[in-house]
Amino acid sequence: MPLFALLTCLMASTAGAETASFSPPRTLGDFVDFLNDKADAAQTAGDASGKAGDYALTQQQYLLRDMIKKSANEYKFLKRTILPNAIDDLDAAARSRFDDIVKTLGKNGASDQGEVMKTVREAQTEFNALFRAELKAAPHPILYGTLSRDLADGAAPPSADVEIFGFDIIDTDLQKAPVVQIGATDLPPDAVAVKDDDIFVTLPAGVRAAVGFAPDPCQGRSTFPLRVTTYYGESRGVWPLSWVEEHLSNADFSVLPTPTAYDLSIAYNFERVTHSEATETYSQRSPYVVADCDQTVSTSVVFDVPAGARDITCEANWAETVAVKSANGSCAIKGETIEANGAISGPEKVCSALKLCGCVANARGWLEVSGSYKKGSQRVESISASPPNRYPLLPDTAIAIPLNLDAGARLTHIGVIVAKRACPTHFDKLDIGFANDGAQIVAGISKTGAFRAKLKNNRLIVGEGNFETPPAATSN
Repeated sequence: MPLFALLTCLMASTAGAETASFSPPRTLGDFVDFLNDKADAAQTAGDASGKAGDYALTQQQYLLRDMIKKSANEYKFLKRTILPNAIDDLDAAARSRFDDIVKTLGKNGASDQGEVMKTVREAQTEFNALFRAELKAAPHPILYGTLSRDLADGAAPPSADVEIFGFDIIDTDLQKAPVVQIGATDLPPDAVAVKDDDIFVTLPAGVRAAVGFAPDPCQGRSTFPLRVTTYYGESRGVWPLSWVEEHLSNADFSVLPTPTAYDLSIAYNFERVTHSEATETYSQRSPYVVADCDQTVSTSVVFDVPAGARDITCEANWAETVAVKSANGSCAIKGETIEANGAISGPEKVCSALKLCGCVANARGWLEVSGSYKKGSQRVESISASPPNRYPLLPDTAIAIPLNLDAGARLTHIGVIVAKRACPTHFDKLDIGFANDGAQIVAGISKTGAFRAKLKNNRLIVGEGNFETPPAATSN
């Protein structure tokens, strides 16, 4: 299939809306632009992986970016005078090499480490085939990029402390090994091995210590410079007076630093207020009342219910009466005061046949007011919570941690411990205020000033530096 048709098919099937306006390369210059676009895509993918915390994948995607960008620049220089030439005017072998590169880079966008490394290896093979054909007259080494073992994980680790990907590393005439320099130190020859088109670097103990390679989780490693000097020969003269002139080429790299990721743990105190309601009964008696015969005596009794009582009921009755001819009683509720009034009448006098009358017994008893009311009560419980979860935080990002408080709970304190990932010691700490009103924003700054937190609507937002409100966090 001609390259133009192949690219049209690939762009339609893999790029989607983003490349709807993409014009497949027709010329050598267009092909260079295609490579640069793919390098930018690898850059974007690597940035996204870094923000997601997958630094092993990030360095692979950045390696792919560097490989594509270096190849684009190299090819542009080689073809600088004929960049307008049409691709389909090339011979079949050249078009086939272009086709292979397009197929390989069409898979650029994979988010799996194994797949990305497969793309890297295939791209290296295809680019090397391209340069092997284009540089037959004047071959020279090309170095694409590096992978560092202390940034990798178990999915696709490099075969050495630092692996350098390239093309035509050792010149066939000179047979001179490359020199690797870290900082101002030239590594000994036994620390540098070349296999096929890659350089495998084993860092000596002193160099490892100097750059902090494979650091303790509590320390981290900064980027460090790496220079590779390669040698290649150029044929001079005419036989029998011919020779190979030696040239050298320096390639400088900055090995990516190890990431600084954090784990957060939180503890908070809050008050839980519980409301309940109970029905209480009451009774209150008047002073003891005595009524002589043919006498009516009145009395009253007052009872005050507790403040806030509601649904109050009352009734008035005479209790434990003796010799009562008649009795009456009534009650009234006046706010939180209950007043009962009543009277009892004594019996009639008893008279003899001689009209001598006397009182045999007095009427006696208590006026009692009784009833019920409902009274609410409030219980305040102080609670401390220390969830076992650890929340991952990446550099220059923020997370939102839901506190999952019960309705009516009131925060009184929140503490946040910041630790570097996999490091047993604390790195920083935040103590922040609390919000009585859910709409109130309460902010805090860590002891070192590197982290900030704010609390709003029972969501604790923690980040490094200034940040916008992020989505809710997931815990480890």
